[in-house]
Amino acid sequence: MVTVSRPTYAGIIDDLGRRQYSGKITWLREYIQNAIDGGATSINIRLHDVDLLIEDDGKGMDYEILNNDAFAIANPSKKGENQIGELGIGMFAGVGVCDAIHVKTKMAGKSAYVATFDVRKYYNIINEKPYALYDEVKGEILDIKEDKSDNHDVNDHFTHIRFERFSRDTLSMLKKEDLIRFIENTVNVPFDGSFPKKNRVRDFLGEAYKEIPITLEIDGETTLVTRYKSNSITFTDTFWSKDIINDEGRTIGKIWAVYNKTGQSFEDGKILLKFKGLTIGDSNIVKSRFNAKLTPRFYGEIILLDNRIQVNTSRDWFVESPQLATFVEKTKMLLGELQSISELDSNVGVGVKNLVEKTINLKNKANQIRKENPFRSMEYEETIEENDKKITNKIKKARKFKEDAEKGTIDINDPTVKMKLELVNKTLNDSTVTSYVQQEPIKPETKVARIKRNEPWPKIAITFLKENIIDSEFGRYIGKGDAKDITNRAFTFIEQKLKKKLDILENQKIDWDVLINRFVKNYAPPDLKGGEVGRYIEAFKEIMRGNYTILRNPAHHIFMSDMNDARNLLEIIMITDFMVRWIDQWNNNQDPVGSK
Repeated sequence: MVTVSRPTYAGIIDDLGRRQYSGKITWLREYIQNAIDGGATSINIRLHDVDLLIEDDGKGMDYEILNNDAFAIANPSKKGENQIGELGIGMFAGVGVCDAIHVKTKMAGKSAYVATFDVRKYYNIINEKPYALYDEVKGEILDIKEDKSDNHDVNDHFTHIRFERFSRDTLSMLKKEDLIRFIENTVNVPFDGSFPKKNRVRDFLGEAYKEIPITLEIDGETTLVTRYKSNSITFTDTFWSKDIINDEGRTIGKIWAVYNKTGQSFEDGKILLKFKGLTIGDSNIVKSRFNAKLTPRFYGEIILLDNRIQVNTSRDWFVESPQLATFVEKTKMLLGELQSISELDSNVGVGVKNLVEKTINLKNKANQIRKENPFRSMEYEETIEENDKKITNKIKKARKFKEDAEKGTIDINDPTVKMKLELVNKTLNDSTVTSYVQQEPIKPETKVARIKRNEPWPKIAITFLKENIIDSEFGRYIGKGDAKDITNRAFTFIEQKLKKKLDILENQKIDWDVLINRFVKNYAPPDLKGGEVGRYIEAFKEIMRGNYTILRNPAHHIFMSDMNDARNLLEIIMITDFMVRWIDQWNNNQDPVGSK
């Protein structure tokens, strides 16, 4: 069988580099990845002025590897069980961020070599010759020479890559804080000394544990990048860990997780997906690829161990395969256990503590407001009453879970159950929660009892609403309980009284415009302003024409759009109250509007 080589155009380097990594810092990942593939045990990254240098202690490269592999396009020779950069794009990832890429490298027992890829010349060529073949222009843009400086030991091995003259846009992405965050979320750098579960993770992962120290040096200041800084965070004692096993009984991955009990969180702490020492995708991958909804209190990693699975070009997922489908299916099942822990904690764990603290604040606020205006405290008291019921139910569920664990009806040796039990006990033993549960639940005073029952209607309703109109807080209670009873009785009274009086006036000739304007001027609330006058006139006119159903049906009302609007409800009752008194005066042969 004859194999026919397809021509490789030089322009593909632009696609692999600048276009794929435009506006991103992820191009740096490719060079870190190459260092790890090359067996590096430590990496140093230096940023000085407009240049960046990446140094690693990997096995290095000789001339043949530099020329035929490192600066070749999609060379298949990179494939291997311990390598992730099979597609051979690493050396070209930075073509869009600098003017030139310089590589100095050496293998043990061999000479050192220096290679320079002239990025500016490359773009000049492909702009003039868009269809130029890479092999035809390679000699013009890539220069490889032996390093004859003789300042290396024969057994030295390393690779140093320098990016010359970064663009302004690239430099803006290379701030120290951004670089540290990117590295700690991308590479398996050492655990921070403050992370209490580091030994548990190492023991669980065993041979699968990978750690690559990376030192970051910016303008002379050196930082050893670490992950999971947790000086002020308290984790559960339970260390959650599970093997991901396929149907053949083979371990194809591992998951470990810890749970933050303090409520504080790492800046980007979530469950990350790891493959061969590097993060695949970002911190949202658990939700986007495994459909798991986890609280940000969880921190941990999913480690893929099945080397038959290949990462895709974008490094954010894998090439579809039966092995990948199995890995996703089995991982989803285990993440479901973590999700059940999240749900339990939000329900009967930290959810109880948060609700108790919120309710205590409401009680304090209600007590303070009650001294100033007892009507305004009703909103808080009803919410407190509802919260007390929720807290009681949540505590019952927590105690039931604990009882089941003590009776042995659930497996307390399972890490999922163990972590749940720890969170439940934390709630039940919390001093704030236990102290609150022992208190007598609040019993809100009946609203009607706050109003003198011997007052005539609708004065009761008006007084009641006036006392609760501040910030429209009473609006949410209209149509509920005692408030509904008050308003309904007021409306019934007004309708009945208006109907009788309107029947008397039905055949009389009245100059309604004159009377309405005089009524508004003499009887409307004194703080009436602007457009509100027109609203009163229209409402008055409708009611005086017999459309008193307007009182109950907001759909028929000219200006009241929501029956739950306490301010509009007050206006309606006040209007009708004034009208009732006005009609009384009219029927007693008195001019209700005087001679004005």
